[in-house]
Formats: sequence, C-alpha cells, structure tokens
Amino acid sequence: MKKISRIVLFVCVVALVSCVSSKKTDNGPIKFAMPTTTTAPTVAPINAPIATAPAIAQNNNCCPQQDDKDSMIPFTRELYNRLRNNNQDIRKLQFFIDQNVILSRGLSQDKLYIDNGKVVNQYGVNENKIELPALTPGVIEAIDPDGLRVAFEGGGNNLKFINNKYSPEFFIFSGTNWENGTAEVPYRGTTYRASCATCGSVSEARLVVRQKDIMAGNVNVNIIGGKTLR
Repeated sequence: MKKISRIVLFVCVVALVSCVSSKKTDNGPIKFAMPTTTTAPTVAPINAPIATAPAIAQNNNCCPQQDDKDSMIPFTRELYNRLRNNNQDIRKLQFFIDQNVILSRGLSQDKLYIDNGKVVNQYGVNENKIELPALTPGVIEAIDPDGLRVAFEGGGNNLKFINNKYSPEFFIFSGTNWENGTAEVPYRGTTYRASCATCGSVSEARLVVRQKDIMAGNVNVNIIGGKTLR
C-alpha cells in the first residue's frame, strides 16, 4: 500500500514540474526573423526638425563680372609710342572718356527789386548744359604735338586731351582759365566751363580704350615649318 502511495506521489510531482516548465516557455520573448530584402523606414519624432537641402549662397550685390578682355585701360604715352612704332594708325582706335564731364554756359544778370520796403538783389542764371557721360565713345580728329583732339559728336566739335609735363603718362582733359577744378573750353562756337561730376577736377578725366582692341591684331606670328634634306 505504501508502495502504491509513493508511485502516485511521484507521478503528481512529475506532472507539476512539467506544467511549470510549460508555463515558463509560453511566457518567453517571441523572436522574429530579420527581413532579408528591405528594412522598415525610420520615422522621425514629431518634434524633430525637418531636414532640407543645403541652401545656395547668394550675394544680392553681385554683378556679372566683366571679362578682362572687355575691360578699359588708360591710353598712355607708352601705348601711343608702341602703336606708332608698329605703324598702327591710332585714328582707327575707338576711344572713351572715363569720367562724367559737364559743359555749362551761363548768362547771368543782376536784378534789383523792392520787397517790403527793402532793396533785394536777385542773382538769376540762365544756363545751358551739355553732358558727356562716362565711357562715351569718341574718335581722334587731330593729333597735336602735346595731345589729341577727340570728337564725341559731329559738327566739327572736339575736346583736347593733353600729354605734356603736367601729365607725362596719360592723356587728360585740358582747358584754360582753371578755377576750383573747372576749366573753360571752346565748344559749338562758344565758350563752356567744363566740370567733372564724378571726380574732384575735370583734369582727372582721361582717355581710355578697350583692352581687347589693343590686343587684337598687334602681334604677327610667323611659324617656321622647318627644312628637310632632299
């Protein structure tokens, strides 16, 4: 009888252990097989900043750069001599003025009148102006020993640019009766006073040329083909 009880007790213990082991196995973590082709996309947090393409740096003050061959260079005495030594006619060269020059002619008169019992002197001016903007094209009409006479319009009107002891390097605007950076010049059959709107004195206005015009056609290259035995 005791033997039977021991067998029954043993069977119960084995059954209890099997039940506990089965429950531990069921509560274990479930393992998923990793995908072999694609991976799930990563979702950014709601508050995460949105990635954008890098911005292109811009400079609002930037302008298209001028080609070096189209840039203006001063017409100097050295350049003048080089062209003459190469038998080049500078009358065929396009010239420009590098400053904004204004020619003005004024007819002034004093006027006296009585206002509220007082004598008032009113200075009235009737003025005629001719504007010569910077980089206005011109051509040589005459070559003087001390400079060039350049016409910026027809009708036999020209302005003189000197190259002498006062300006040994450049060809600068010239005139007479200088006063506060202005000078008198003959123009259109009368006398005008020339002033510079973009510089301190009209004598700073110079003749300039396009660099590409100087570079073109001044160099002749002769390539030697060689000589072989016959």
